[in-house]
Amino acid sequence: MPEGVQRMSADVVTLGTQVVPLIEQVATTSPENVAVRGPDATLTYAELVEHAEHIARRLRLLGVNRGDLVGLCLERSASLVVGALAILMADGAYVAIDPKYPDERIRWMLEDSGAIAVVCDATTFGRIGATDRSVVMLGDGGVLGSGSTLSGEPTARRAQSSDLAYVVYTSGSTGQPKGVLVEHASLTNLVEWHRKAFSLDANDRCTQIASPGFDAAVWEIWP
Repeated sequence: MPEGVQRMSADVVTLGTQVVPLIEQVATTSPENVAVRGPDATLTYAELVEHAEHIARRLRLLGVNRGDLVGLCLERSASLVVGALAILMADGAYVAIDPKYPDERIRWMLEDSGAIAVVCDATTFGRIGATDRSVVMLGDGGVLGSGSTLSGEPTARRAQSSDLAYVVYTSGSTGQPKGVLVEHASLTNLVEWHRKAFSLDANDRCTQIASPGFDAAVWEIWP
């Protein structure tokens, strides 16, 4: 775990579920609705879940287990959403890293967090340098690189509400950046409040403006 971390826990769980089954439910009831539109692809909910499942299987094969941290270093794109969802589907927690960070900071965040794998693209992989971590490279639209696919049954879900969902780092403006660990229960509470407060449903999409490494991106993506 990152040094000097702060773990955010939910005091009240408004819904006894998590983001992954919520999205899978929408993919079942509104499969053709557009889930995400980015510079690399436009994906329906059905396509989003399908792509993410492929990546989740790859992560599981690489040894990602419940609670493991996985670096997520992608530009704002459809691939970013696929990668984040895939890590959650694999029962891991994603470490949000903005690829615009300097190379040294990217490498430090991966090292400090103890991430056992990283999801990125070919450009970012070239900047990470030598690493003993497993790497999953995504192409446009969040597909596995080199045209490879993985078929099979959906990955079994073992994550609990008290397990980690993601990690974001503070800016470090007053010292060394610190990782903040957020549980699934807290993320679910945020999502449910946001959906109710702004009357969001499967016909809506929101702009994704914040840096992928900034906590505000969570508000923009998951609800």
